[in-house]
Amino acid sequence: PAAALGSYANPYTIGADQMTVDGWSIRVESVMANATQEVLAENRFNQAPDAGRQFFIATITATYTGLDSGRFDGN
Repeated sequence: PAAALGSYANPYTIGADQMTVDGWSIRVESVMANATQEVLAENRFNQAPDAGRQFFIATITATYTGLDSGRFDGN
């Protein structure tokens, strides 16, 4: 069977809006793989990832589409 949409094996398409269960529309605008140097340069307290791992940056747009107001916290 095919991997679930949004999983590591079948990620969402860059630029496509995806709805969350709590009223948010999320769109990945761009990604930067292997962004370790950028993350480490941003703050001297950032620690390097474990061996074999890397930082990955995704720039997103989050739009609340629910009935009330919402605050996006990134989770």
